[in-house]
Amino acid sequence: MIASLLGFIVGFVAGRWDRSAVKVSKESLGPDGKPLVAKSNSPNEITTSGKTAVAVRGRITFQNDSGERKPDRGARVLLLPEKRAGTTKLAVTGFRSADADADGQVAAASLRALGGDVAIVDDAGNFESTALKPGTYRVLALSHFQPRDDKAPIEVSVRALLESYFDKPEQLLGKCRYQFAELKVSGQDAALWDHLFERE
Repeated sequence: MIASLLGFIVGFVAGRWDRSAVKVSKESLGPDGKPLVAKSNSPNEITTSGKTAVAVRGRITFQNDSGERKPDRGARVLLLPEKRAGTTKLAVTGFRSADADADGQVAAASLRALGGDVAIVDDAGNFESTALKPGTYRVLALSHFQPRDDKAPIEVSVRALLESYFDKPEQLLGKCRYQFAELKVSGQDAALWDHLFERE
């Protein structure tokens, strides 16, 4: 009698356990019958919404022989902080449009280490930078297509700034037309800066 009762209880409990297990298994399946995958709450997970904010964006163009405004593809835009970090002077190799891509990557990394950045103008004439902290910057745009006389004197303010960053500033400018300006980065909305290199 006792043995029969124990057998009934064990069978009843086992049956409930099996049904519970089946229920959990069914709840683990999606509408398509495939297992559901739990979402991670890890802070290290990369999401598409976590995009780096753009600090500066703009457009660089030049005026061709026909007077048309064209994208200055390949032009360089140097963003130099008013108060730079460190005292090391940089080589100019990699900051010019004719330099190799590998040299350009090294140059960009070195300028970012000093708190600045360099952007390359794309086929549409646009550029942007995400590497800048809020503050005041000096912008130096170097045209790819609009030339200048390499013997023409460099503005005193431009030379003074470039000498604090580069070992041979005159080689940085070379035969490229340049534009020098001041820009404030807020850290919120992207600062905008456009320039047209007109024919002389």
